[in-house]
Amino acid sequence: MAIFWGLFLCLGAYPKSVSYLESMTPNWTPPEKRNGSSLYTLDDILIVFGGKGFEKKYNDFWFAYHKDAGWERTEIPTGNALSNTYSGPRSEALLFHSGENPEFIFLFGGKDEYGFVTDIWSYHITLRVLEKILEFKEISGLSDFASCTSQNYTNNLLFIYGGRTFSNPSSDIWVIDVIEKTINKYPQNEYPQRVALNSKIFYYNSELYQIWGTNEEEEIDPNIYKYNFTSLTWTKLNVDLGEFSPSLEPEIFIYNDFLFVYGGLNSGKKIYNRILRADLLLDPLKFEEVNISNYQVKYKPGITFDGEYFWLFGGKIDDNTNQLDYANINIIENTFNSTQFTYDFTYPEERIFSTLHLIDNKFAMFGGHNGAKYYNDLWLFDMIEGKWSPGENKGKVPSVRTSHAAGSQGDTLIVWGGEDANGYRNDIFLYNFITSIWHEIHPKNEAPSSRIGACGILIFPKFYILGGQTYVEVLNEIWEYDFNTKLYTKLPPYTESFYGGHCQLFKNKIYILGAKDKNYLGFPSIPFYDISTQLWDTRFYRSKSPYYCEGISILLSGNLLEYGGQLRNDRSIAKLFIYNDIKLVYQSPWLIWHVFAAGYTYSKSKLIFYGGGISEYFITPSHQRASNRFTYLHIEQIAKNLSLPLYCSEGSYLLSDYICEFCPQGSYASEIGENNCTLCPQGTFNSINGSTSKRQCYPCAEGFFNMYEGRKSCFPCPENYYCPIGSVEPEKAKPNFTEISIQPKSYQVPGYYSKIYYLFLLYATCSFVALLLVLLIVPFLRRKISIVDIFSNLHKRKVNLPLVFQKNAIGGFYTLSFFIFALVFFGLNAIQFFLLNITETKTLQPISVFQKDVGKFSTDFNISVTFHYYGGNCYNDTLNSINIETIGIIGNNIDVIIEKNDRDCKLSFYCKDCSISSQNKVTFKSVEENCFTKAISLDISSVSSVPESLSIMGKTIEAETNKIFIGETPSEFSYSFTPSIFYSSLSAFPSSGSGYFLSEYSPPITGSTFQIEELAEVSGLSVLLHINQRNFGLFIERKENQGLLIIISAFTGLLSGTFSIVGVLVFITDKTYDSVIEKNHEKQKFKLILIKRLNLSFFSDLKEHIRPNFQERQNSFSFRFSFKK
Repeated sequence: MAIFWGLFLCLGAYPKSVSYLESMTPNWTPPEKRNGSSLYTLDDILIVFGGKGFEKKYNDFWFAYHKDAGWERTEIPTGNALSNTYSGPRSEALLFHSGENPEFIFLFGGKDEYGFVTDIWSYHITLRVLEKILEFKEISGLSDFASCTSQNYTNNLLFIYGGRTFSNPSSDIWVIDVIEKTINKYPQNEYPQRVALNSKIFYYNSELYQIWGTNEEEEIDPNIYKYNFTSLTWTKLNVDLGEFSPSLEPEIFIYNDFLFVYGGLNSGKKIYNRILRADLLLDPLKFEEVNISNYQVKYKPGITFDGEYFWLFGGKIDDNTNQLDYANINIIENTFNSTQFTYDFTYPEERIFSTLHLIDNKFAMFGGHNGAKYYNDLWLFDMIEGKWSPGENKGKVPSVRTSHAAGSQGDTLIVWGGEDANGYRNDIFLYNFITSIWHEIHPKNEAPSSRIGACGILIFPKFYILGGQTYVEVLNEIWEYDFNTKLYTKLPPYTESFYGGHCQLFKNKIYILGAKDKNYLGFPSIPFYDISTQLWDTRFYRSKSPYYCEGISILLSGNLLEYGGQLRNDRSIAKLFIYNDIKLVYQSPWLIWHVFAAGYTYSKSKLIFYGGGISEYFITPSHQRASNRFTYLHIEQIAKNLSLPLYCSEGSYLLSDYICEFCPQGSYASEIGENNCTLCPQGTFNSINGSTSKRQCYPCAEGFFNMYEGRKSCFPCPENYYCPIGSVEPEKAKPNFTEISIQPKSYQVPGYYSKIYYLFLLYATCSFVALLLVLLIVPFLRRKISIVDIFSNLHKRKVNLPLVFQKNAIGGFYTLSFFIFALVFFGLNAIQFFLLNITETKTLQPISVFQKDVGKFSTDFNISVTFHYYGGNCYNDTLNSINIETIGIIGNNIDVIIEKNDRDCKLSFYCKDCSISSQNKVTFKSVEENCFTKAISLDISSVSSVPESLSIMGKTIEAETNKIFIGETPSEFSYSFTPSIFYSSLSAFPSSGSGYFLSEYSPPITGSTFQIEELAEVSGLSVLLHINQRNFGLFIERKENQGLLIIISAFTGLLSGTFSIVGVLVFITDKTYDSVIEKNHEKQKFKLILIKRLNLSFFSDLKEHIRPNFQERQNSFSFRFSFKK
């Protein structure tokens, strides 16, 4: 036995890692969940074969090692149903050991895809070879039978009883000697013969026992029978079931002369959660229930006994399980005490050409194939908890596929191309790990040709596709897909064609690791593509040939590590190689596991791989069957032993010399080999350990803020404060964005010009009134006023009398009034001419009319876009990240300014002497990380043709609550430019000018907005300004309202007319005055006569009555007379 186990370990059957290799899980990768498996124990190894899963049956052998609770699947050659080395999938087979040769175990019968089988196989434990050794036609076609072994290492007898043939039930007993390869049928003593379908039998004290079968009506026989091989008779035993009912299809085993009946189904096909026992030495056989604690009985588990423990694997409760338990039975206390050896374990099916991607403290696996089965499931492995969990597949899920290109960054996964059931693909999908939603991407131009074996790198928003194989040829291409523009761009190709490689990004260079050429050979050097220079080069000359491909490789700064690989699909290798830029620095001895075509990734200091092709001793490398290896290379142990520097993965940092640790919450590490993690900026948070990108620093939600770096959560916004998405500090109030529209107005007289006019008129009027008062009040001036009289020829004009020129006060007064009026009118006309003599006209005319006078319209205009509460850096020198693009605008002097003001990012476009066409566009773009914004303001101003006047428009749009602007769809603003021409004949203004009047011809269109959870799948921020030049223009003219000659003529005419009117007024006034004087004079004469008569006492009686009134009138007349004089 010692020799056997020595050979066993040397051939790699024992799974314990050597030096640098280790399993990712404590129990390794166990078998798939199943029931109906066959078990056998051999020393400290539990052997499991076959079983039935949810979708299929199995024909695999598994070893469970007692020492470290590890599982190993042993690979056996594949074949077809007629092959003597391919057993086919089956369940409920009988597994037993060979008494002669300990290296063999035997496999009998069971149920395959078509029903019961009766063949016998041998399995060589050391060589891992399965071979059919016996198949008896006597029992061919038998079904629903019971079988057991003698459990005797000396005779290896196999017993078969009951069942049915193609036409009738069978009650025959068959005994097969596996060593002698003979079969014998034993006679029956029962009449009529008993029908026993799906019963159970066991061999005990040289007798065969049968328990609880069914008849053809599926009625359970509650009796137990015993067959004696000496008397060749069946005996019905006395049985006391008590309160228990027999079960259908239970499991049975013998221990210390007790029969144990495990589980089974009741008449309603429900699982009995019980274990019964009966002492085989007693008569009658009395059944009692075994006491069970903390254990759930299953349906059809595999059960075996190793002499100390009972081992139970798989089975079904509500669903299948792959849990492995061991139990001991206390006969005296009647207890069944179980312990979980390996837990019920959910994990992905093994596969080839899947891809693994580091997300944070987890990594994801997608796609791949195993044989003819292709996958599109997504699985996540938690590095901290050490468990697999299926990822959610929502949205537009990619078809099942293998050999695809894929890349990840932060919480984003991209899958491109590959092969599905319909052939090669060239479609592209995006998966958001935050929302668990798939999105199919629809490019705007033609995609690269469909292919397999390409590799991919994601540097969001760009995805690179390198190499691959079409139906016709192997390619040397590299393509770039831009998620912002939705365009593919072909980049400079490599000199040689390649596919099947793994892409690794390091220092902005893409390295192609493990690739192969069309002959399935690797390359002597590692090619890489420099993204910055767009040049190809090679590193790490692999002096050790032949050059294997499809292995596990990683670049760690100045060193390249390679493990495994295969050559021409003919042989594989299980060695570790380490190269520097000059030579091979290390080659390991032959390690345990072969690996090629496996998905792999690097986390902390573990190079992890899952699945891959099959290659074992005596098995040629194959891509048709997948390995279940889930293993990693101890990079830290390799670095330590070889005195190499340790480079930690993305998402981790170097805690000490040879220990890597995940970045804590609130930080990230985006490159391999970072010694420290970068803190998330203000206004963001990160609640996950091991983040690999700044894109995983998510902005604070609306209603929260964060003023510190490196936070794992944000603070709630104080009451009555405003905190938009990404807030650093609370704001006292939400900003009020107003719409702006300022246009040049029609010409208006300056206000002070009108004031001058009216003030002059007021001052003149007041002066005239004051002068009159002075003339009336001051006697001297009143007497001298006649000197200025120019109307002397109008005073004493009487018929039949000569013309006498005579000046008087009335003429003087009117003369002064005339001169004052003339001066005032002259002043008003002067003011009107020099200050108020401007008129402006505006007319709309076809643009073709303007082109006769102006060959090209040009002007100065400014456009600025402000991103309010911007999440990016807004660097003025990052022209590749933030830029402004124009279509149709031509200018002699264009300037672009990018400036950050607190939380706002302002992009300004200045254009001098600019002309535009009928349709123009200005695009403001940002592709910075976290280039989101809560509100967008666009302000545009243009010099109009009107001197010193601007046409200004401004508008702001805001995202909905809990959303921000980001993504491929730009926000759109639309404005019209109306050409205008200005002409002026006045010296106060330019003689001519051109420009534009602005107007909004369509309301703004809101661009793409997303919630915080969706930021992983979007990038880029853009604003599109549509500028439309109208086909008609505005003609503006300013000129004098009245000319100087007109003003003089009008003034002269007015003076002449006024002089005549004043003359008439003088004449009338004089005449009226003279008439009044003459009348008064007549009255005076009459009064004098009257007085004289009174003095003569002619009217003495009236004298006293008349005299007072007469005296008063006489005095008044004397005053008027003196004024005229």
